[in-house]
Amino acid sequence: MKQTARRYFTALLLLFVAGPVVEQSLAEENGVDIPENAYIERYGNQWMCSHGYARSENRCLPVQIPDKAHIDPFKGSSWRCQRGFRRSGGQCVAIEVPANGYLTNSENSFEWRCERGFRENHGACVAIAVPANGYLNDSSFGSGWSCDRGFQAIETGCVAVQVPANGYLTDQAYGQGWTCERGYRAINNACIAIQVPENGYLTNAPSGPGWQCERGFKMVDATCVALQVPEHAHIDISGNNWTCNNPYRKRDNQCVEY
Repeated sequence: MKQTARRYFTALLLLFVAGPVVEQSLAEENGVDIPENAYIERYGNQWMCSHGYARSENRCLPVQIPDKAHIDPFKGSSWRCQRGFRRSGGQCVAIEVPANGYLTNSENSFEWRCERGFRENHGACVAIAVPANGYLNDSSFGSGWSCDRGFQAIETGCVAVQVPANGYLTDQAYGQGWTCERGYRAINNACIAIQVPENGYLTNAPSGPGWQCERGFKMVDATCVALQVPEHAHIDISGNNWTCNNPYRKRDNQCVEY
């Protein structure tokens, strides 16, 4: 086992050392003229410039790096500016970060950002004016602030929500800021009691009358009327209507043979 392992690592070492020589020999056999500071592509017959060199016709010339720059680690034939500088033509110029701002690691248009509590405005970081009963939020859009619970944003201030009797505050940042207790409906900024008829019960549906008839009854205007189930029929799955048994079919409120 030890002898086999030794032979394996010896073969890998020979391949690593002899690889470039073999590639060079193959290139020469294929008639490829490799310039200085270049190498042949593996499994090909083309050459590329070494890291830190750029192709100029049939030569590899050193990349000209301006001040405050370095060779691009991903593209060895180009360069990048150091952090805190940006490319301008063939030079690296300092990024001007305004007061209350900080550099980012991005190389696109977002080279700097404003500190929390400030917003970018024409190249400057301007303090966010938080009104009374408000607080800074972490949103990148909008005003940059939100109102405390029980207050709503009206223009540039936080105005107290007026909750009517039989209502309570909600945590929604939009709408009227309150909703009615169960059993009440919002009508003209007030919470009006829902009138549930006999044989009916309250529902939580946001629309409709706010009540539903018990099984075996149907809604007629504001009342619950008992279903008149004809012969050969039964109350359907809704509980508020009837359907015919098979093989009967509905005709003129009766169930007749099909």
